[in-house]
Amino acid sequence: MPGWEMESKMTAHEGRTPASPIPVISRSDARPRGWKIALMQANPVAGDWRHNADLVRRAAAENADADLIVTSEMFALGYPIEDFANRPDAARRSNLFLDDVERLALGMGGPAFLVGCLLPGPDKPFNAMCLIEADGSRRYVTKAELPNNGPFDEVRNFAPNGAGRRMPLNFRGLNLGICICEDIWHGPVAGDLAAEGAHMILIPNGSPFHMDWDLERDEAGRIGFSFHSKQDIRLEQARRRVRETGLPLVYVNQVGGQDELVFDGGTFAMDDGGMVLAQTQWDETVIRLDVTLENGRAVIGTKGGYTGRGYQSDPLADLWRAMMVGGADYVRKTGAQRVALGLSGGLDSAVTAVVMADALGPQNVLGVTMPSQVTSNESNSDAFDLADRTGIHLDTIAIGDLQALFVESTVPAIERLAGGLGVGARHRIGDENSQARLRGMSLMAIANKIPGTLVFSTGNKSETAVGYCTAYGDMCGGYNILKDLPKTLVKALAAWRNENQLPEFKAPAAPIPVNIITKKPSAELSEGQTDEDALGPYELLDPTLKALVEDECSVEQTARRIVALYGEDAIRGWVRDSSPLAYIERIADLISAAEWKRRQAPIGTKLTGRSFGRDRRYPVAGRCTLRNAI
Repeated sequence: MPGWEMESKMTAHEGRTPASPIPVISRSDARPRGWKIALMQANPVAGDWRHNADLVRRAAAENADADLIVTSEMFALGYPIEDFANRPDAARRSNLFLDDVERLALGMGGPAFLVGCLLPGPDKPFNAMCLIEADGSRRYVTKAELPNNGPFDEVRNFAPNGAGRRMPLNFRGLNLGICICEDIWHGPVAGDLAAEGAHMILIPNGSPFHMDWDLERDEAGRIGFSFHSKQDIRLEQARRRVRETGLPLVYVNQVGGQDELVFDGGTFAMDDGGMVLAQTQWDETVIRLDVTLENGRAVIGTKGGYTGRGYQSDPLADLWRAMMVGGADYVRKTGAQRVALGLSGGLDSAVTAVVMADALGPQNVLGVTMPSQVTSNESNSDAFDLADRTGIHLDTIAIGDLQALFVESTVPAIERLAGGLGVGARHRIGDENSQARLRGMSLMAIANKIPGTLVFSTGNKSETAVGYCTAYGDMCGGYNILKDLPKTLVKALAAWRNENQLPEFKAPAAPIPVNIITKKPSAELSEGQTDEDALGPYELLDPTLKALVEDECSVEQTARRIVALYGEDAIRGWVRDSSPLAYIERIADLISAAEWKRRQAPIGTKLTGRSFGRDRRYPVAGRCTLRNAI
């Protein structure tokens, strides 16, 4: 019947599990001239319903004239919450959050709230949005399409919407076509809503950041980075839905770090022609929209304004911010205050130290040099130069004598054991790795003895891909902001940071000594050692890894890619006359052999389209190699 809607009326009480909705008929003939909608781009904390409710309360106080205040997906409990979704207390916490927001709505008597929550179901809970009206009534919309790829396991933790065809939610005469996150990637959901009379598409999201990258040759023959940001992908998808439905679209996403994932916001409004009217990233802020109906069509205006940095596409700035947000939120949300890391005088530890100094302040970064007999004076002086430039704390724990004592005390037993087996002991590799493990043990001692300190590992994606790292040594730590960043991008970011001092950076300008950026990378575990001796130049290794790991190319496809990029003669010169295919097969074998190490590595910030961890899951034992079957 025109002008009528179905509404769910529930009695509020603490800890309630929602029962089956009771249909109530209500008239909605009188339509207001317009609606003020506030989109909250905020940073929820997983499981902390009180904190998350406070964020809503704060936004409501600053936007008391709004008709509707909208949060991102699963805001009540934060996103993602993984298997916690099926704990009995998850439903209770979500309902306590909803009760709190209901009291807020009743007390204000004006705004309604559309908030992400968990809704109990018969077997599994639903990922839902709850509309809480000014009179305390609640209506729910549940997510239809559950992502089950990359870092997401929603099929494991949630039930899909079982209500059949999706219907718009009538809000004071404005028909909201609500698509929760993954729903917008599937055309039929938005199409059904448009067919049923939606005036606009509204998308609450929990969409994490990543940056697609590659090394490419341009028309002038120069080789450089190409980037495709997650925000570009979102806007492309949104325009597709706008073209299909003819409706304007608004998108609200969270910000902040949650374990491996970083949420960059990217909240935006788009008119029915696909034009972006407003968008903002990275900040906790609110976008205010004015929505009117003109001849039955919704028109979105942004004259209400919004705060925040807006949106400027700078891939390197976004990658730097993502590391800052991921690292800082991991520290804060685990209850720590500062980080400790080994400062070797190399590029990876330098970038890690500066990122965290930018994020937490230099006073909250504890650097330690840990020289051995093979550590160069250059590395030590570079580490102290970095500390002087940034203002981070730096001290020294010399491990040379410790390592000599360790070797002296273990060699006799090792020789006897090896002799009993009829094999020779591998002293060189063991002695090299013992240095890294003594450094890891020293850093863990600092974290144990200085309250509120977390050890950060500093290995990059290129090293962890091929196992060029020491288990229980330089892999030691609670978090790693470089875990998903190839070496060539680490170098590019170091140069970028030296040339850019953005307002949110807490470390001084030009913090990284140029020598750290330009010298040849080395683990310095033996005399004269360089990374290129073992792996070839990173300019060759990284596009090889991009093809094999992120794009799942075969070794033959990868060979064609890198030959097209550099030419076969250049590759043979780099890798000692090895053919491109032979080089790629060797790298593929190293990737497979290092799977066991990566399983034990600390978690770290997801920055690319496919990170090691939940994005990529391979067996450790067996023959699931990257080589072709023989």
